[in-house]
This record gives sequence, C-alpha cells and structure tokens, in this order.
Amino acid sequence: MLAQGARAQQTARFSFHHLSTANGLISNNIQSIIQDADGYIWIASTVGLQRYDGGRFKTFKHSKTDTTSIISNLIIQLLTDHKNRLWLLFSDGRAGLFDTHKFKFREAKIQPANEQSRKTPIRRMLKDESGNLFIVYAGGEIVTFDEGNFIFSAAKNFIKLPPGTAPADFAHQPGTSKYWIGIQDKGLAIYDQSTGLVSYKGANHINEKIIDSLPGNINPASLFFDKKHRLWFNAWGPGFPYLYCYDLKKKSWLLYQYSFFPVLKSYFELYGFFEQQDSTVWVRGSRVFAFFDESSNHFRMVENGYKNERSISYDAVYALYEDRKKNIWVGTESGGVHRFNPSKEYFNNVTHINRTSGLKGSGSVMSFMPTRWGTFIAGAWNDGLYEYDRFFNEIPLSIIGLPTKTPPSAWCMAPSIDSNYFWISAQPGIYRINQNTRVAEYYNPPELQNRTVRQIVEDKCGQVYMAIQNNGVLRWDGKKNKPMRGITRLNSVPLVMVNKLLLDNKGLLWVGTSTKGCYIIDPLKDSVLLHLTKDTTGWNNLPEEGVSGILQYDDSTFVITTRTNVMIFKPAQKKITQVHNLEDLSTFITSLEKDSKGYVWISTTGGLFRYNIFNDMFVWFRQSDGLDNENFTLAASLALPDGRLLFGGSDLFVVFRPEKIDINNSFPDITITDFKVHHKSLVVDSLLKAKKIEFKHESNSFIIDFSSLTFGTAYIDVKYKLEGLDKDWLMADNTYQAIYSYLPPGTYTFRIKSENAEGASSEKETTMTFSVLPPFYRTWWFYSLLILLGAGILYWFDRERMHRKETMLKMRSAIADNLHEEVTSTLNNITILSEIARLKADKDIEKSKEYIDQINEKSKKMMFNMEDMLWSINPENDSMEKMLLRMREFAEGHEKDYDFVLDMQLDPRLVTIQLDMLKRQELFFIFKDAMNCMVHSFKANKAHVSMDTDRGYLLLKLKAEREYEETQIENSCPYLKDIRKRVKHLDAQMEFEQDKRFASMIVQVST
Repeated sequence: MLAQGARAQQTARFSFHHLSTANGLISNNIQSIIQDADGYIWIASTVGLQRYDGGRFKTFKHSKTDTTSIISNLIIQLLTDHKNRLWLLFSDGRAGLFDTHKFKFREAKIQPANEQSRKTPIRRMLKDESGNLFIVYAGGEIVTFDEGNFIFSAAKNFIKLPPGTAPADFAHQPGTSKYWIGIQDKGLAIYDQSTGLVSYKGANHINEKIIDSLPGNINPASLFFDKKHRLWFNAWGPGFPYLYCYDLKKKSWLLYQYSFFPVLKSYFELYGFFEQQDSTVWVRGSRVFAFFDESSNHFRMVENGYKNERSISYDAVYALYEDRKKNIWVGTESGGVHRFNPSKEYFNNVTHINRTSGLKGSGSVMSFMPTRWGTFIAGAWNDGLYEYDRFFNEIPLSIIGLPTKTPPSAWCMAPSIDSNYFWISAQPGIYRINQNTRVAEYYNPPELQNRTVRQIVEDKCGQVYMAIQNNGVLRWDGKKNKPMRGITRLNSVPLVMVNKLLLDNKGLLWVGTSTKGCYIIDPLKDSVLLHLTKDTTGWNNLPEEGVSGILQYDDSTFVITTRTNVMIFKPAQKKITQVHNLEDLSTFITSLEKDSKGYVWISTTGGLFRYNIFNDMFVWFRQSDGLDNENFTLAASLALPDGRLLFGGSDLFVVFRPEKIDINNSFPDITITDFKVHHKSLVVDSLLKAKKIEFKHESNSFIIDFSSLTFGTAYIDVKYKLEGLDKDWLMADNTYQAIYSYLPPGTYTFRIKSENAEGASSEKETTMTFSVLPPFYRTWWFYSLLILLGAGILYWFDRERMHRKETMLKMRSAIADNLHEEVTSTLNNITILSEIARLKADKDIEKSKEYIDQINEKSKKMMFNMEDMLWSINPENDSMEKMLLRMREFAEGHEKDYDFVLDMQLDPRLVTIQLDMLKRQELFFIFKDAMNCMVHSFKANKAHVSMDTDRGYLLLKLKAEREYEETQIENSCPYLKDIRKRVKHLDAQMEFEQDKRFASMIVQVST
C-alpha cells in the first residue's frame, strides 16, 4: 500500500491535437465529451452543445423562440444510456434528452424528496448495468429515471442509504447487484439490491473489509470500478484530496491516501477517473492529468506546459473520454479540447541536454551506434556524444578518453567488421572505440589535413574508407598498418564533397557526392565500374547532380535519392527508374532506411515518408503524426537489429518501430454529416430514411459534408463521385466537402469510398440518391400538353384553312354568280333590244336608234362591271388601301366626265380594316351605283362622299345637291334596285332620303 509522498511521479509526453475557439469551438471551457452511436463526438461547454465530425462543428444553443432547443447553455455532463440516447445534465440541476438525429431537446421532470437537493453544486448523472439512470445530488439525494412518466423522482429510487445520511456519490459494481455509496462524512456504504440490505460502518452485514478500514469522517467521491475489479475514489484530507484504490479480489489497498502534492507542491483537486480500452486508468482534476503506471504503482503526470503546437497546457481537466478508435479526448478549463492516442504514439522524440549549458541541446543529431554493453550512442553537432539506455533515457556517457570541454562532433559512426570496435568520424579526425574496455583512441594523421571526416565505413577485409570534407575518399588498411599509417587516396573519386558511403554485399563501394552524382567503385582496384550522373544522356542519367542517399534494397535493387528525387536502380538491367519527385513539397531528401516489412523510410527536411517500392505509394508523416521536428539531418539514420529505425533531426532524433504503424488496413465507413441546399442544412437522417429525395428545380445548389469519423491520423484518402455528373472519382481535400453549385434536373447518386495507404479501395461505399425535379415546362405531362396543344393548333389551322378555302369558294361562286347574272341579264337585254331594233329598223328608224343606244349603254356597263369584278379578284388589289384608291379614281373620273363638284373625305383608319374580297367588291359596286344614281338620275351638280368607321361598322355616306327642283327619282333610278340588292346580300343597312334639291344615302356594313 502506497501512502502520500512515497515516490515522485515521472511525467509523460504525448502528441496532442488541439481544438479551440480558433478551430470552431464555441468555448474553451469544456465540461464533458462523449461519442454517440453514429460516431459523432459531442462536446458540452459553458455556452452550449456542439457536434464534431472531425472537420466541422454543429452548434446547438438555447433559443427563447424555439421550444425544442436546449433549455440552458451551461451543460456540465453528457451521458449515453442503454438505448444510445444522449442525456444532458445542466448546471442548475435540470436534465433532458437530446435527439442526435432530429436535433430536438426534451426536458425530463425532476421530483426530489427535498427541493433543496437540487441546489447542491455537485451533481452527477450515472447509469448501471441494468439500464437504470440516476442523478445523484451530493449531500442531497438520489433520483431515478421513470421512463413511463419521463421523470427523475425520489419515489422511483430503490437504492437504500444508511439512516439519516446523504450520498456524496455512488457507483454500481459491474456484474453484481451491489451499489457502492460514498456517504457524506460517513465513509462507504454498500447496498445489495438482491438482499435489500445496506452495509456501512457499524452495520457491516457483508463483512466488507474496506468499510471498516476507512475513517468514518471522509466523503468518498468519484467512485469508479475498473476492469481489474478495483474501486477508485478520492476524498478530501487536511487541505488536499487523497486518492484511494482498493483491490476487491485481494481485499487490500493498492493505493491509500495517495497524493499528488509531492509533485505539484501546491493546491490541486481531483474530479474523477477514466479507464481506457487497454485498462489504463487515468485521473483528472485541477492541475492533475495522469495515468497509472502498473509497473511502479504510481501515477505519471502528463507534461503540463506549452512547448509546441502538439503539447498540452491545462489548469484543470474536466473531461476525459476514449472513442472507438482509442483516441482520448481531453476537455480543459480554458484550453479547449485536446486529442491524443497513446496506442498510436509511434514516434519517440529523443532530445539531449547540453553538458556545458545544462539546457536542451540544439545541435543536429548526425550519427548513431548501439553498443555491445546494451546502450545507445548518438552524436550531435557541436554538442558531443550522448548515451541512452534501452528506453532511450539519457544516461552519463561511459566512454573513457573523450574530451569533455570540447566534445567531438560525430558526423558518422560505423562498426568494425569484428564488432570489437566502432569508428567515429569527427570534426576533425576519427575515434576508435574499444567495445570491451569502453576506451576511445583518437587519430588525426597528416593525410586527413585536419579536416572533417564526414563518412566512415569498414569492409570485410578491414579496409577503412573515410570521406574527407571537400577532399574525396581516403583508404586505410587498419589490419596491416598500425598505428594509422599507409593512408592512400582513391583516385577514382574526385576531390568533392561526399554525402554518403555505402559498401554493398559484393564489397563494392558506393560514393554519393554533392555535385558529381554517384560512383560505384572497386575499392581494391581503385577503379570506377559505373558513374551515375546528370552529365550524361544515357541510361545512367540522374535528374540532379547531388546524391543524398544510397540504400541496397536487395541483391539486385538499389534505392538512390537526390535532393528531391527517388530512383530505383537495377544494375544488372542497366535501368534507373525515377519513381517520385518531392520538389512540389518544398522539401529535400536527407536519408533512407529499409524496415523489416520491405518499406523504405525516407527522411527529408519536411517530414518522414514511408515508401512502398512495389506499388509506388508514399505515406507522409509530419508533426501532426507525432514528430517534434520535421527537419531531418543529412545521412543521419540507422536500422537497429531489433527492427527499430532512427533518424536524426536538427535538435533531436526519432526512434520508432515501423511494424507498429498499422496504417494499411484502414477502411473506415464514410458518413454524410451534413447536406446543404442553398447553404441551408437539412436533417441528414431524415433524408437517408426517405423513400425518395426530390428537390425543386430552383433548389439545385448543394454542399455535401462527409467524414470518416475516425478523429485522428487515419492515413486514408476519401474519394467521391456524383453519378450523373462526375465522370471520374474525385479526391476529397482536407475539408471533406463536395460542392455542386448548379445541378441540372436529373437523378444523381452521390458515392463516397475510402482508400488506405497502399491505394486499395474499400469495398463498402456510402451512397445517397436524390433527384432535382425539372420545372413544369420540362416535365413529361407538360410536353404531352404541348403535343396536344400543337395538334389542336394544327387542327385549328387546318380547319381555318378549310374554312377559308370554303369561304373563298363561296366568294368565288358568289362573284361568278354575280358575273353570270350580270352578263346573262345584260346579254338578254341586249338580245331583246337588238331584236326590237331590227324590227323597227324598217318602220321606225328613230326608235331603232334609241334601242341601239340602249344596247350600247348596257354593253358599256357590262364591260365596266366585268372590269371591276376582275380588278377586285386580282390578289394585288387585296387590300382596303387599293379599294379606296379605286373609289377615289372612279369618283374623280365622274367629276370630270359629268362636270359636278366633288367633296370626298375618307378616314385614314380605313386602311387598317380587314374586309374579305366579296365585301370589298359589293361595297365598291354599291359606291359606284350610288355615284351613278346621284349623277345620272338625280342630276346633281355637287356631291359629298365620306367613309369612316364607328364601333365595328363601316359607314359610307353620300349626299347630292342640285340647283333646280325636280320630282322624286327613287322609283325612277335603276341603280337603287341594284344597291338594295347588294346591301341585302351583305346583310348591311341602308338609309335613303330625297327631296326636291337633296338626296342622301347611308350604308352601314359590319367589319
């Protein structure tokens, strides 16, 4: 049993992802966090409720005008019940149910035995294994939920308390009928529902040891049972809270009056416990955020304080929650929400403390070496060598003979062929470390010219090769020449900067230079077997002049990198394939290693890449994945025998186990999280349940939000496609949003799928089918109506055409009848008159001449009438304008021939009147006959003619005057008979008046 101050806890660092008001949170004061059955994260704060889908927040607040909104913005707890419903507990003691699909709130009534209970500042909502739901008011009472009446009531509560006591907290012991209750100032009590008995100090019916072992004046709170059947709780001691843990199986205390004061050395509070899926127990509180280390039976505090964007700074932790993907969500008092995943803390970022300054080292880590005595050596530029244990905790350097005031900058470290020694290339000179005695020997012969040795390797024959700063490669036979003598230069390598030396499994030396490409050397013969360079057009061409890394992948394959290019080189095939170019990422390649699964890891100045050589797939790891520093050092990497990889960075190094980075089989389901029409959100759940999703034609602008709801680095790509519009799959950007500003009418299916880090697609797709309805003028029924209407119009046109044809035939028949009647009548008269004239020719010559004159008159009249008829049926004269001109010509001709004064007034509007051919002909003949009547029969010396329109009628008016009086002519005028006949034929009206000096005629014809 550990008591207060027994041991100082160690701090732990994790890589956090931070959400704050800058990211969309409505408040940085977070009270509770939970995940619903659909996978959404719900966050309760002091100013409202929010739903988070991994990219966007949906906010819910109290509204006075909306009775379905939440009743308060200050929410202190979220809880999902056995029906996966979301419950909200508010700071004023009220509670209710929030529908996560329809976004509507329903308040539950609360009826405690004593209304004062609701005023307690400490309250908690709980549930048991049977699905019962409770609210405990600390120092007050427990109320239980009645589903039928939708009410929390004291009457429904079945948990018994010791007489005269009040609960501080309680918890249901899993798998039993026991409820463990913290009693206000009375210690612990246990209520067994199966027996109805309650055990407490002084009445311990079940002889539970823990009841009697606790002081009777404490208030156990935050009761919690873990998976190992241990009870955790906290209770206030003198000035500070104590933490307790009781092992129910062993019937003993694991922790008793455990305190964080020895670490914090100031005031703190404890708020509650939380257990991960892997059984790790965490505790939260004011200035407390820690997990229990089972190996040491102590809590390790999470490092508190801002160091970078992935660190955490907290005054108080109010909420801890683990989602389905083992992400832990941390709700803080003023720092917003932090998320981390201990199971995916792949990268261990190892720093060193400068021995001279006592501060964190700033030198770039350039080299590594595991020792035979079980430790690990790392070399940092200008900071020296540092030693670490197997957990990469820094320990005192155990190598003898190294300078301490001016520590060497270890550019490269390499083992000897027998592993009894390892070499350190320094600035300047080299060191040889005896692994048996841990003694360092220093060499700096004249041949090194006191320059930096950047790379060093030893071959199977004991030959040591050293790349000298801007001075090529030197060779020393370490077995034959001791001390360091007989150093020669490899003349096959130019005097340039060398970035990398590699001895392949055939004993060939690969030399990667900064300006001359890569040389493949037979070191024993000092001859160049192959030169890969930019300065060639052959198959051995490189895209850039500098080589940053060389890796022998297998017996026949090498991976070569330049500043921004990755190439696969197969010497036997004389083939170099450029597989990737990182130029667009503005990062330079620094080193590369192969892991046990065959992946190639490539460090750069902008992060770490994992490359699948078989399918050309890259995965990029950055700070968001746990790298404290993305800027890696040139040629600083090592693959350890146990499979771990190390890469040196500008002020630290990273060590990790590649096989634990499980990113290949991730195929999360993609969820449609929001569906907006013209930027107005619709309820997605209702849409998906609808048999048909139809939108009006004007509702054709859509924004579809979606998410994998994995809340972390899932190393997946999401692709989407709108069938009916998109021809190919589209890659979603980090907004996880598909925008379609205008969709024409039609039926569409929105499809979403995920791809893993290897480029494989998930078999399961998320789909939604919807339709944009066409406007009414583009519907089938409208087209049918148009066809019917068109057919009706064609029928009407055809009927009108036939009617006009029939009318024209009737008109022509009438004209022909008139013509026939006129000709027949005239010819009959001529025949009779000519016969009479012939009979009178011998007896009465004068009378015969009179008949001949009549024959002549009738012949002329017939000729004129036929001319008028032929003129009227001529298509060129088919207008009122032409008829009016002819009327004026006729009248003016009479004026000249018969010497009378004519006054003719024609209304200009007459030209717009549409009269058919027959009416125009009859009207013209009426006009002619009227003029003849006035001139010939009435003997007028002055005539007034006018024609105008009045309310759909055409009025023809004639008035004649003469100077002398004469008897009536109405019965003697032969033209009046024809006029009346024509007026009747036109169904017109005529008025005729006459006295001794005036005669007038008005003809009214409908238009």
